[in-house]
Amino acid sequence: MMKPDIIIKQLDNGCFDVQIANKSTDQLSFDEMLGLVAQLTVPENKRCLQWLKTKEQHETFRNRNLKTIEQ
Repeated sequence: MMKPDIIIKQLDNGCFDVQIANKSTDQLSFDEMLGLVAQLTVPENKRCLQWLKTKEQHETFRNRNLKTIEQ
């Protein structure tokens, strides 16, 4: 099933109006508009969370190709 279109309009005063189906926000700041669009479009499996790692996990990820080259 297709989700409804999200329409973003920049208003003359610099604010944004986000429209989806029969609802709209009226006036949002840039940050508020981004947050709303992110919430409306985030997939159920939230793959973006894969980038949150511990320091050790980041080091392992950065060094993964070095181990292959050294062998």
